[in-house]
Amino acid sequence: MYLTPQRFRTMGFGIDISELDDAELQSLIAQATMVVDAYCNVPRLPQRHDFRGGAITGEQHAWRYPQTPFEIGQRRYYPWHWPIVSIEKFRIYVTNTQYVEIAPTELMINNSERYLEVVSLAITSSGLFNALIVPNVGLATPIAKCDYTYGWDFEESAELLMNTDGQTYRAQNQYWRTTPAPEIKKNGTVITTGFAVDLDEGAVVFDAQLAASDTITASYHHKLPPEIQYGCGYIVAYLHGKAELQARGMGGLTLLKVAEVTLERDLPRGMPANLMQNLDILVPEAALLLGAFRDDNFTVR
Repeated sequence: MYLTPQRFRTMGFGIDISELDDAELQSLIAQATMVVDAYCNVPRLPQRHDFRGGAITGEQHAWRYPQTPFEIGQRRYYPWHWPIVSIEKFRIYVTNTQYVEIAPTELMINNSERYLEVVSLAITSSGLFNALIVPNVGLATPIAKCDYTYGWDFEESAELLMNTDGQTYRAQNQYWRTTPAPEIKKNGTVITTGFAVDLDEGAVVFDAQLAASDTITASYHHKLPPEIQYGCGYIVAYLHGKAELQARGMGGLTLLKVAEVTLERDLPRGMPANLMQNLDILVPEAALLLGAFRDDNFTVR
């Protein structure tokens, strides 16, 4: 999930969630995360995409052989998930058991145009690169399989953390990276003891309560784009409001008139309140934030 209940409670969306326990709030966040993924058309193969990054195992794409002596053949591989951090394994299969393995050092990562390119000049017995005519044996079209790690890496320098209870100081970003290790400063001086860092929450929890005049800053790297975090938050707020209406028997109500008072939901006439299809209208703030990520998995080949 792209938020935690504790983080959402501090995001200031102006709604009363005091009666919601963490289990209920976590369920709303899980729904909002699915909406974010659906709206952004995230890849689901071979493993589901996560905007916090992850490891992909065995992603397969067709690998085209040269068809004539005048063709160079394919050298680029377009992964579904990006940005690429590292390549762990790259193989080109000519049968179900025979393959050519290309070392990661022989692959060039181009995150701007979202492809990997084989730069190896190795001559192999299967004739992947040196054969002018490929025998009609094995797979009709070879398969390239790749294991890789992907994910964002954002850096924050000397961010002022906000005091939430005298001992817990929270940053604006969750899901901190372990490497490089966060640097924590108290009143401008680096400290290494007397506290614990909650990487997922993006918070520093001190062993004892600090003075009101103390300031805590942190320099850290984090995984999740802020637009995804806040887009998810706006959707959670919408889902909570919808649930409140449903609980009061007003889920399908668009117009309510009592004497001279008229209340109307701001929805176009005849438009179903389908969040997946109408996010741009129902939660425009979320749609604006998520729009830049909507077509990230499409490439021009």
